[in-house]
Amino acid sequence: MQEQEQSRRPDTTRDQRRDAQLMRRLGYTQSAISAELGLSLGQVQYALSHTETPITRPGRPSKLTEAQIQELKAFMASKDNEQMPYGKIAQALGWDVGEYCIRHTLRKLGYKKRTAGGRRKVGAVKTQHKVSDMSAESADDASAASEKNPVRVDGADLGSIRTGTDS
Repeated sequence: MQEQEQSRRPDTTRDQRRDAQLMRRLGYTQSAISAELGLSLGQVQYALSHTETPITRPGRPSKLTEAQIQELKAFMASKDNEQMPYGKIAQALGWDVGEYCIRHTLRKLGYKKRTAGGRRKVGAVKTQHKVSDMSAESADDASAASEKNPVRVDGADLGSIRTGTDS
């Protein structure tokens, strides 16, 4: 018979790593932690040498101050300014920042550039439903007429066209 390959153990969870680190601080040996938590010795060593949760990097700080962000919000509240290109917003406010900085800040604030109609805050966009010009009675009349003559092409009723010989 063939020997089955031993499958790889699943990765440790955040809670398992935290428990391993706590047990080590309490004086347990690595082999005792391994037996108690059901982890391999390598997994215990990894858990003890790494932090419980990964450290996230903060990223690049914003070029705009909080006061400038509030000024930008107030500037974008005007109907005249919401269609202004990103590059001209910084010029209008007298700031020395690029188009990307303005665009990124507006996106963080929830604004979305729209091709027709300018920028609007995402929550403020309302959907409009088309209102039919026909009343309910005329709509019923139109549907009844379409059932009688379902399809017409250049005045010919396709419902009356038959294939094969005439009878």
